[in-house]
Amino acid sequence: MAFRKPRNSSVDTFSDGMLYSPPMAKATASAGKSFELKSKVKAPPARVWKAWTTSAELAKWFNPTPSAGTKVSKLDVRVGGSYLIQMKSGRDNLKLKGTFKEVAADKKLVYSWSWGNPKHGENLVTVGFAEAGKGTEITVRQERIINAASLQEHKEGWKACLARLAALLDSKSSS
Repeated sequence: MAFRKPRNSSVDTFSDGMLYSPPMAKATASAGKSFELKSKVKAPPARVWKAWTTSAELAKWFNPTPSAGTKVSKLDVRVGGSYLIQMKSGRDNLKLKGTFKEVAADKKLVYSWSWGNPKHGENLVTVGFAEAGKGTEITVRQERIINAASLQEHKEGWKACLARLAALLDSKSSS
């Protein structure tokens, strides 16, 4: 079977007319590692949404350790809106910022995630809120993570945050 490449084409053609397109490299934006976590809370999706999208509520549970202080400086929850969250943990002053890519009230948030350090790049976070009996199942997916160490740190941070969110919402639903 003869092989030829048409002019001005990245697709190869065999003499029998079959086309072969070599695998293309993945775009940098989609490269990296990812993980997904699920958590159930005893609150309806609208209440979980409020805890995620209101500055005062978010500051109560969104921090990597119980001793970390969290200040939500900006939280503009709309497509194209941005956020800035400052955390103080020991001697570290962390700034987390990003832009909302998709917003579906009580259902889904998609946003960029950046610590402001170019070597760490920008991640993508997708959060889903699904009714589950008398509560909500939260799904957090973080993508475009640069390496295994960073993936593990983010995964552990999210586990801690989701546990604090569950404690906050579960205590409010029983009171």
